Amino acid sequence: QGIMDFEYVPFGNAFVEIKECADPSNDYTCWKRKCGPKATPPIPSDCFTGSINCQHGSGECYGNLVEVCVKNMTNNNPWKYMPFVDCFEAHEPGAGSKAHMEKCAQQYNLNPAVITSCQSGSSGKTLMAVAARATVMVK
Repeated sequence: QGIMDFEYVPFGNAFVEIKECADPSNDYTCWKRKCGPKATPPIPSDCFTGSINCQHGSGECYGNLVEVCVKNMTNNNPWKYMPFVDCFEAHEPGAGSKAHMEKCAQQYNLNPAVITSCQSGSSGKTLMAVAARATVMVK
């Protein structure tokens, strides 16, 4: 501890679907150009409020939501949330599922009901908007 700062942002190559990047150009590159650090004003109002599109589909989006909720539950302490993330993303049958989340939560003394409530509610959406902003602002 104390050697480096560590920030895990479960968002990856996901992007927020915005009106200015309507299909077929609604992709990460367009979103980054319109909402990222080099975007020119006016910045679209839906940069961090639209639907999230994950590179690997809805399973990845579910996992990202679970992980931002666990990160928040543990006060952003990587010593507490990374063991859960490691378990949750393990390469084994069922990894990333709700049942697997519950197993990992119990293993690391986290309340699966609290995770589910966050993941399926407004808290999860707010936390994902923070993750989206942190991701798109990386230069």
